[in-house]
Amino acid sequence: MMRNSDMRMFFFDFDGTLSSLVEDRRAAKLNPSARELLRFLAATSDCIVAVLSSRPLDDLVKRVPVSGVFLGGCSGVEWRLPAGDRLAPPKMLRQQLLQVRQIHLQRIGELVSLAGAELEEKQWSVAVHTRLLSTSVKQMLGICLTRWCAMNGLRLYRGPEVLELHFLPQIHKGYGVQELCGYVGFDPGKDRLYYAGDDENDAVAMKWVLEQGGIVFSIGDVPLVDGAYPLDGPESLAQAVKLVVGY
Repeated sequence: MMRNSDMRMFFFDFDGTLSSLVEDRRAAKLNPSARELLRFLAATSDCIVAVLSSRPLDDLVKRVPVSGVFLGGCSGVEWRLPAGDRLAPPKMLRQQLLQVRQIHLQRIGELVSLAGAELEEKQWSVAVHTRLLSTSVKQMLGICLTRWCAMNGLRLYRGPEVLELHFLPQIHKGYGVQELCGYVGFDPGKDRLYYAGDDENDAVAMKWVLEQGGIVFSIGDVPLVDGAYPLDGPESLAQAVKLVVGY
């Protein structure tokens, strides 16, 4: 897929970035200000807009009912294009995933169950929701899972009240950003790239975007990476991005 130069490309995380964080992740909804922002960017001729989440793609699609937007699930392993077509992950990656899941999924489930946390399977990763745990149990579980990942070649990302284990360490949101840039022919060396997110998985993508000379927005009290612009939620993000675009 080829396109003209002099473009701007925007990537947005969903939970905590375009949607306010909620106790029940199944109740997460696109913030009205974020919805209006996505529609505005999708209708702007020199902008490409994408929502990139660790949620499964089918789950993300039903939460972002905005036309003209690229949607990336499982940290960008799978993409739905604005016309509705989908980009599937390479066969080699799918085979690797099956092997690693078969080895580790049951044991991870046992560790999480012992701590009393909730395990959410996302195919390419598992999310451990810790909101209902005491502070001491959260800390112990975090230490156990960090060690488990280090010993077994998995990757752990921390977010607000969640620990996410990725079965394949090369799959993260930085991977997703680079995959979509390559697909649409976007060259960060010529064009301007933007990213907004709120957790450690987003931070991986942010670092790459900054290395390309792009701009990143970090949702939360403390910027996730040096050079990020801190914002406090979807409404302030929408205002900041509109200023950048010149709205």
